[in-house]
Amino acid sequence: TSGDLTFKAQDSDGMYYATFSSDKDVVFTKDVIVSAVAVSVADNKLSITNLTTDYYEVTDATVGEGTGIVEKGFYVPKNNGVLISCTDASAKYYFPKAEQTNVTLPANQLKAAPAEGGEFNPETGFQYYKLAYDNYETKERLGFYLGEENGGAFYVKAGTAYLAVPSTSNVKGFSFDGTSTGVSAVDAEEPSMT
Repeated sequence: TSGDLTFKAQDSDGMYYATFSSDKDVVFTKDVIVSAVAVSVADNKLSITNLTTDYYEVTDATVGEGTGIVEKGFYVPKNNGVLISCTDASAKYYFPKAEQTNVTLPANQLKAAPAEGGEFNPETGFQYYKLAYDNYETKERLGFYLGEENGGAFYVKAGTAYLAVPSTSNVKGFSFDGTSTGVSAVDAEEPSMT
């Protein structure tokens, strides 16, 4: 079996981006990039690290061994948030036949959305960010921006993820171009792009 991910955000590099999570382990094909995201609080910059690739047998016989579709694909363990990027506006993912216990993600501050969507339970000492544009009207500076003005919990769609950063960062947003946004520059009411 498989599922489809539709991207709603495109950055200036031409790539499409989305956050993703699932309550089941999944495998993305080799034509997408699956990444973990962390923030260096010391210099207020995003660190995006691609997951390692490998081959896993999946439940859909049409993408089985030797077809090349999932060879060198990305394995994402259940209940983990990740950042997905692709040159196409949609991507397929598959469910593995057997759960892999040896898969470890690099340093990752993305958290899985609640299985049914809704507001997540915040932890003390963190600010929470969503995938969005700094300027939604012009679709500029894609990155992670506060979902709520005070950095608290916000509504997230099922199957997406949000970024949890220690509240000592005191930054409203982190764009993919490597810059961070100060307290007054982000409209937290802009629609989410996840």
